[in-house]
Amino acid sequence: MLSVRAMTVMDLPRVEAWLRQPQVARWWTPDTTAEAKVSLYRLRVTGQEPTTHMLVVTEDDIDIGWCQWYHWADFPAEALALREQRTTRLGSTMRSASRDGPERG
Repeated sequence: MLSVRAMTVMDLPRVEAWLRQPQVARWWTPDTTAEAKVSLYRLRVTGQEPTTHMLVVTEDDIDIGWCQWYHWADFPAEALALREQRTTRLGSTMRSASRDGPERG
């Protein structure tokens, strides 16, 4: 069964390992590094940057990826641009069906 839970500081080493995998890095770190992303995520999970909520996705109690959510009201310029484009987005990374590591989903 799939479920989500709040990401904690203890999850960050696993997230960093996922971010280093080529199939993840091409989506999540094309213009930055895994270390920079983890630094940002650390701010989020410790409440120092409270606008984005980080979650770990589990399948049968095994961590398989992560996702994040936020209120568009916290990002009005981006919300307006997306509204004009009529798009919907969910940022997530999940392990592939072959279970060899996460892929963007």
